[in-house]
Amino acid sequence: MAYAAFKEGPTVTIHLNVTFRQALHPNEEIEVSGRIVRKKGRKIEAEAVIKRISDNKTIAEAEGILLRMSKA
Repeated sequence: MAYAAFKEGPTVTIHLNVTFRQALHPNEEIEVSGRIVRKKGRKIEAEAVIKRISDNKTIAEAEGILLRMSKA
């Protein structure tokens, strides 16, 4: 999620909500995806999902608001 937002420039997270759905054990392979949902001014709303590769189950979901840093 932060990586997707960083493509818009340096950002800081101002809100983050994470929901854990499944346990994840050491050495399990995962797929992480994030996307920008909405941009308004300097605020960027984004979401992310972590899935276990072996069974495609969702491990965690997150939504957040990131703030693009202004130029000094």
